Amino acid sequence: VYYPVYKRFGGEQVKKTVVIFLAKLKSTAIEVHVSEHPGFQWVNWSSPPVPIEAKTIDTLVNKVHEYLTQSKDE
Repeated sequence: VYYPVYKRFGGEQVKKTVVIFLAKLKSTAIEVHVSEHPGFQWVNWSSPPVPIEAKTIDTLVNKVHEYLTQSKDE
């Protein structure tokens, strides 16, 4: 949850909730049919992760990277 200010709402601060799903695919032959946010993109996992979007995505992806790295070491 974060609270950006939107011009379209008269410069008011609004509550925005972002839900992100992470998954490991068994196949690369996947077709996505979106009902909103047509600008989605598939991102191949890399180590270390490449920057995607500083405000919401990068922190999460870095935490996932830390978790996966620790899981391999155990």
